Amino acid sequence: MEQGFIDEQQFNELKKIFENKKPNNYGLSKFIKSYDKNKREFYNNLSFLKEDINLPSLQIEELIRQKILGQLSEKEERLTFTFKGLLIIEYERITPGLKLNELLNDLNKIYFDNVMKLSKIPVTSREKAVIIGLLGLMTISKDYSLKPNKQKKIYIKNVIDAAAHFLTTLGKDYDDGKLEDLWTHSVVGEGPILGEFRRANQLPNRTENIYKSGKGHGHYLDILINDYIDKKKLIYLLKRIFDKRPLTYSEKKALIKTLDNIKQYEYKIFKEKPPFKVLELRKQIKNIILSDI
Repeated sequence: MEQGFIDEQQFNELKKIFENKKPNNYGLSKFIKSYDKNKREFYNNLSFLKEDINLPSLQIEELIRQKILGQLSEKEERLTFTFKGLLIIEYERITPGLKLNELLNDLNKIYFDNVMKLSKIPVTSREKAVIIGLLGLMTISKDYSLKPNKQKKIYIKNVIDAAAHFLTTLGKDYDDGKLEDLWTHSVVGEGPILGEFRRANQLPNRTENIYKSGKGHGHYLDILINDYIDKKKLIYLLKRIFDKRPLTYSEKKALIKTLDNIKQYEYKIFKEKPPFKVLELRKQIKNIILSDI
C-alpha cells in the first residue's frame, strides 16, 4: 500500500466504527481546543478491540504503521483513531498525497503522540497515595465516587496519610521525597486536602484513564465491570504504582492491611451504601495483589 493511502473498503470500515463510537456532541474544532486530559479520554471512548474491525490483520497493521490507527492500551489489543485518522474520516481524504500526508503526520505528533505520551510519565508518590486511598475506600464506580468537601476532609486526610505511610515503609524506591510535605501546599479558599485532589488532574492521563475525575462525578478508579474487578485494569494500575521493583510477599500483605485499615473511613465519608458486593470485590482485589503483581 502506498504511504498515506487507504482504499475505499478500509475507509468505509473505519468510518462505520467511528460513527458508532463518536459522542453526540463531537466537533473537530472543539476537540482541538480541549485539554489534553479530555483528548485522552476522547481517544479512550473511541477505542475498540482489534477483533472488532472487519479487515485482515495485515491491513490493520498497515493502518497502524501509517498512523491512522494507534494502539491505545498495553493491557489488551485495543485500538483507537489517531488525530490523523480523525482528519481523514472528517474530510474524506482517502488519498491525501505526499505533502498533505506529511502535514497530517506533523499534526498527529501534536494532537495524538504527545497526548498519549502522558500515560508513560511516572506516577508521583503523592499520586500513588491517592490511588491507594481510593482503592481502600472502594471508590471503583462512577456511582460510588469520592467528592472531597470540607465536611469530609479530615477523614480523607487520614485515608491518604495511611496510604502515604505504607509507601514510606517501602523505602526510597517508592518515596520521591514529597510525601513528607503532602499537606503543606494550599490555595486561599481551598486548603491543602481539597487542593491535593485538584492537583491530581494528570492521573487520568497517567493511568490510561482508569483514574477518573471530572464534572458531574467525583474521583474513582474505573476497575469494575459486570460486578467483577477488571483484572487487567487493576494489574496495570498496581504496576503503575509499584513500578520500581516487585513487592515481596510481606509487603503485599502490608498493602492489604493498609487497604483494610482505610476501610474504616468508608462509612464516615459515604452516606449511601456501595452499589456492589464489597466483601466479594475486596476478596478479588486481595487475590490479585497476592498472585499477580
